Amino acid sequence: MVGYSKSNISGVSFLDTEQIKQGNESAIDWFIEVCETTIAKIATQFAIPKTFNHDALMQAGRISALNAARCFQAKKGNFAGYVRKAIVNAVYYESRKEKRRIERRHLAYMSELDLSQGCLERCVGIDDGGLEEIDRKDAQAVIKLKIDKWRKSLSPRKQKIIDLVFYRGVKQIQAASKIGLTRSRVGQIMHEILESGKIRLADIAELN
Repeated sequence: MVGYSKSNISGVSFLDTEQIKQGNESAIDWFIEVCETTIAKIATQFAIPKTFNHDALMQAGRISALNAARCFQAKKGNFAGYVRKAIVNAVYYESRKEKRRIERRHLAYMSELDLSQGCLERCVGIDDGGLEEIDRKDAQAVIKLKIDKWRKSLSPRKQKIIDLVFYRGVKQIQAASKIGLTRSRVGQIMHEILESGKIRLADIAELN
């Protein structure tokens, strides 16, 4: 196959696309490899660090590139441009789906929270229900000191969100407005706060 020596999408020939349409596995594998660099650049552009599944975006790009090669006709114009547009559209669509899934998870997660200090303690794995009554006050005092120390170690922005949401009972969208962030970003920061608390306050479980 002539195209096997090519290393970019613009080098894919008409004969190459015919082999792909006929289901030639070697041609298909080669074509996906040719597209990999382009797909990776586009996936990275649409991915948000620590949020989106980059592999899912890559897979969406591979599938769309292959479908584009199978559907391409000469009258549709430049092959490389046609394939790249298909990749961009597929990766963008997949990233939007992922973003909506994440936002729904955040909203569902935060809607379950009782906006109070007691809720914060439960979120980081603290439960003093098993303490004897005589020790309960001492344990709660230690818990409060540890939480205060951990809270002061956080950034000013995270401390502000804790004060607004967990202590004052301000709704997430209102907190976002006061701080100058989007509601989605506040939800992400609150998730980071809770994950940090689970790690930093893990030793409190010994008080149970």
